[in-house]
Amino acid sequence: MAEPHVSETRKALERAIHAERLALAQDLTELSEAQWAKASLCERWTVEEVVAHLTAGASTGMWRWLLSMLAARFDPDL
Repeated sequence: MAEPHVSETRKALERAIHAERLALAQDLTELSEAQWAKASLCERWTVEEVVAHLTAGASTGMWRWLLSMLAARFDPDL
């Protein structure tokens, strides 16, 4: 069983993550189609592609991610 302080720290972290995700979602709802298609600071990626990359972690498990990296020959730019 986890120590009580560890459990409380985890709960606080989960609340903070939820709040930040909600804030990001609210910011993103205000983007126009042109803003979604705009080039980002990540060289060849649009804003939409960066958001897709960042949110993929919520639906991609570790093994699927490792397989995708293997398929890309461990080139994170692919």
